[in-house]
Amino acid sequence: MEVEIQKGIDQLDNQVINTINSAIQIIQKSVTEKGERLMNKLNHQTAWLRKHLFRPNILLSAVEKHIKTTSLLYSPLRSFTISHFPSSGNDVNILQPLPSVTLNEVLPIGDLEIESYILLLVVIACLDNQKYPEAFFWAQQSISRAHLLHISTDALIAKLYFYYERAAELCKVTIIDQLLIAHTTATLRQANETKATLTNLIVRCYLATSQYSVCEKFITKSLINQSVSNQQQARYYYYLGRIQCIHLKYSDAYDSLTTAIRKAPQLPKAYGFHVCVTKWLTLVQLLMGEIPRRNVFLQNGMLKALLPYYRLTQAVQIGDLEEFKKVVEEFKDWFTEDKTNGLVIRIRQNVIKTAIRKIYVSYSRIGLSEIQKKLQLDSVEDTEFIVAKCIQDNVIDAVIDHKNQILIGKNTLDIYTSNEPQIILENRIRGCMQLQRDIEKAMIFEDNTKRVLESGAYFNVDIHDNGIIGNMR
Repeated sequence: MEVEIQKGIDQLDNQVINTINSAIQIIQKSVTEKGERLMNKLNHQTAWLRKHLFRPNILLSAVEKHIKTTSLLYSPLRSFTISHFPSSGNDVNILQPLPSVTLNEVLPIGDLEIESYILLLVVIACLDNQKYPEAFFWAQQSISRAHLLHISTDALIAKLYFYYERAAELCKVTIIDQLLIAHTTATLRQANETKATLTNLIVRCYLATSQYSVCEKFITKSLINQSVSNQQQARYYYYLGRIQCIHLKYSDAYDSLTTAIRKAPQLPKAYGFHVCVTKWLTLVQLLMGEIPRRNVFLQNGMLKALLPYYRLTQAVQIGDLEEFKKVVEEFKDWFTEDKTNGLVIRIRQNVIKTAIRKIYVSYSRIGLSEIQKKLQLDSVEDTEFIVAKCIQDNVIDAVIDHKNQILIGKNTLDIYTSNEPQIILENRIRGCMQLQRDIEKAMIFEDNTKRVLESGAYFNVDIHDNGIIGNMR
């Protein structure tokens, strides 16, 4: 039995080593052929490798096999992997400072990219093992040479910056200036994936420090290319939706957050991302006067993570102001941690509007003092102002008898005689059309330009005195 277990372990180790070798070959091929599509496969392999980097001697063997002994990186990185990760009982060595790559150090084509990838694996392993200072140290070394990497390894450079920011965040180090400089460089090099990644990282740093005005100016001027990965597009629309929500642009925020969910991997993948987006999407819908569907909270065990927002939705739906206050007080720390407490306070007006609408449906006429008691408002004057605002916003169709302090309801019309069903249908059609356009953009077609030009079968060329006119058949 022990022999079979050991055999299985050896097979898995060989599979991990072979996957690293395959990733190195992809990098070499991408650099020599100057092709970027191969890097998508590299991302999938890196995601699988992340689960197995803790295995003994994996990182050490990768360093010894793929980094040349003459490299400045070899000795300190080998000593680090021996001393900080499981190995076969080697002596513990002290972490040595690593000199940065200079322009005077000439490396063969592909060697610099391979070293950067090995550094990426080391940074990922350090983060997963909660070795945050070490992760930040090696991330700094990888970023110091990022501007020297070939443009075809754009996806690799983006990964380096992503984990560099993550390590800095966990070490509570501010690197916003470095990210802004790198963003300018990526824009000039037309490195779309790196630019999109840096845009999201910069916005994340601004949001962490609540610099919403600066963040809005930056994100509105830093549009990302639609050719970048869906992961970066999903993050971009998530951050954009948050900023739009804070600036009271609820309709735009709803569209952005919905797009973020659509571009994200389907559940149960990206569970944490779906939870974060759903929190903000729920608040946006409540602020727009809509009630989120119940199955949104019940999908794939998300109810526990979304419990405060589910309770909040129930309070708004029934128009119970007392229940709303109870939920806000009970989950106050939760909302503060999510940085949504400011939006939750805004929802109070929607709860009052829902309660007034229920009273309006139940009574043809009712005194403002009775409404004050039911809603537990401060005074009759405040109640009169709130009811007048509801009438102005078309929440209810009624008039106020100011002399007698009475709310008098008008004869309600059938909803199907109004334009509300037409508006809802139009919104659904617009959503379907947008979904179709996004799907068409996401589809990858083979470039047939060369075939068309060689065959000439697609064009009928007529020569006239005024020039050449090409007619499509």
